[in-house]
Amino acid sequence: MAKSNLKKSVRFIEIEYLKNNKNKKINRKSKIPNKSPLPMPTPLENYRQQLDQIDSEILDLLTKRFEITKKVGEYKKANNITKVQDPAREQNMLRNLSQKAQNKELNPDLIKHIWRLILDQSVIDQQKIIFYQK
Repeated sequence: MAKSNLKKSVRFIEIEYLKNNKNKKINRKSKIPNKSPLPMPTPLENYRQQLDQIDSEILDLLTKRFEITKKVGEYKKANNITKVQDPAREQNMLRNLSQKAQNKELNPDLIKHIWRLILDQSVIDQQKIIFYQK
């Protein structure tokens, strides 16, 4: 008799649960509602997530690069080196990056422009350290 009452109680609970959760399915074995699968991201959403990750990695690398250029500025200040720029080195760097860009089928002018901005900011950061920082 106890088993029969238990079964009735479980069934009553299931019916009450179903009344309150009409749109949810129940797994009769576990008595836990089935989780509906999460919608699959679209290819566009996947691409955007990948781009967001790459953008984050680019920012991390730029942060590391500027940390090093600041150390260069500190070294120059400590050793009384007031020459901030090395135009020959910069031109060589831009030429090499342009060639690498072409090899990777990237627009070399875009790469030169991006690196020119990076180099200019490095110069500004070093000037602040060498000439204005105590």
